[in-house]
Amino acid sequence: MGMIYSFSQNQLKVLLKGSGYSKVAGIYIDSESLDNSIVLTALNELTRAGVVLSSQESFLVIDPVRDIVCTLGRAEEYIVLHSNDASLPDKCMFLSDKILVCNSRQKDSTHIQAELFEYGELFGELTDEGYFAIDSSDVQVEEKVLEKYEQEVFEGVDPNKPLNESSAVLFSMEEITSEGQLLRYMRVVAYYFYTYIVFYDGEQLVRDAYTSDNAKKYFEKMINI
Repeated sequence: MGMIYSFSQNQLKVLLKGSGYSKVAGIYIDSESLDNSIVLTALNELTRAGVVLSSQESFLVIDPVRDIVCTLGRAEEYIVLHSNDASLPDKCMFLSDKILVCNSRQKDSTHIQAELFEYGELFGELTDEGYFAIDSSDVQVEEKVLEKYEQEVFEGVDPNKPLNESSAVLFSMEEITSEGQLLRYMRVVAYYFYTYIVFYDGEQLVRDAYTSDNAKKYFEKMINI
């Protein structure tokens, strides 16, 4: 786990524009234009925070923040992560040499938090935060029954919106293109006393009982380990 960086909307827009990027998918960026006053204020704030270093007539971005900005600017796909536990914030993930995790997708957000993770450490971090349960489910239910059940409960799953607290989908992880096409997903679903995982890789759909090991297995498939 690395350092958590928090950027205001204007600071992030200045960083993106200064690195040659005009848009970003997955996280909310407001449409307010940047005038000279806003740019100078943002640069002064970033300099005081040690994120940007002043060098004669130019500004240099420190390496971890440059990695964050370049990952955001280049991203053609992103993964959104939701829990039906309202105390757990939605996250947006971008895959590069490391995994960039951002926690702002709401239109009223004034700041975006960003953190870089190694591929092998993120599942444990999310488990510690409460996104993945430690329990296991050993009840078995017929596939046809679950398929019919999912037709109803999956209707309420929108990758760009939070899960309802009453949703039978306890957790969802969806990979989406910058144009909004759903590529694949992993969902943890409660069917009465049976908790199970649905994993769709873009071609095949698999259902498996929920265990911590299975959750880790399908999570790693989602992040291409």
